[in-house]
Amino acid sequence: MKRLFALLALIPAFVHSEERAFTPCPDVGAGESIRYENGAAMLYAETPQASIFLALQPRDKRTGYAWLGIRNNGFSPFNITENDLSASRGGAPLKMVRFAERAKEVRKAGKWRALGAVLAAGASGYAAGASGGRGQFNGTVYSGGQSATYSGTYYDPAAANAAQARVSQQTAANAAAVRGLNESDAAALQSRAIVAQTIDPGVTATGDVVFEIPRTQPTLPITLTVNVAGTEVVASFIEDGGACPPAQSFDSRLDELRERLRKADPQYDARLPEVMKRVGTYEGMMSKLNDVDRIKFLERLYWSTPTSP
Repeated sequence: MKRLFALLALIPAFVHSEERAFTPCPDVGAGESIRYENGAAMLYAETPQASIFLALQPRDKRTGYAWLGIRNNGFSPFNITENDLSASRGGAPLKMVRFAERAKEVRKAGKWRALGAVLAAGASGYAAGASGGRGQFNGTVYSGGQSATYSGTYYDPAAANAAQARVSQQTAANAAAVRGLNESDAAALQSRAIVAQTIDPGVTATGDVVFEIPRTQPTLPITLTVNVAGTEVVASFIEDGGACPPAQSFDSRLDELRERLRKADPQYDARLPEVMKRVGTYEGMMSKLNDVDRIKFLERLYWSTPTSP
């Protein structure tokens, strides 16, 4: 996971499938918005501890990259791992292709690349042995009005050695190139993937995880959830230019909170009047919060309010 905002400039370079596109659907009530980096649309959000941006890009026909950038705006370090991200579609969780699996893919590709180089070296060596330093000759002899043809082969050890030397040099160069590509692939994965790390105050970290994204329900939004220092950020994306779902109103969120509290608290009817008395005290402060933070504050206020004796 590389500590550079500039890593996002590489996002388009790693897109292998242009058949799919994912558009962020910011929850304005949660203070989310869309920002662009190198032409790529990202969903931007803030928590008390951090600034977060997310992008979803296709990897191939069945998987996608979830790009994450986090800047620690607080005064204390916090940790981030791939386990802090999850994804779902229509309420069903999407499988993460974990770092260990991706590293295995890189190693497997490297083995096939190395095998190809070995086979190529064997073929080149055989060709050099079969033809290097060897040649054919033929001609016609005329005598007394008669003619006769002749032919044969010859072997030149010096030319054969030169051919084998050229093959050896090329084989060594190919092997070095394969090693370089394999090492480069492994280093690229290490630098771009989200790995367990501590993000210190003032530091920005970026990276990606891979999720399987089947096309069985393309009209349903994809939800990415990130746990940042104990605060969850929920981001939605819609596929292939579909319409984002309508924004949820504050009244709707408030109704959901009331229903949730009513089910969780047997003393809801007794506690609610006391809560309402306290709400007026915090109206000025709550007016500065977005809808989601206001709901969270009201929920904390509710549970901190004792019931009447």
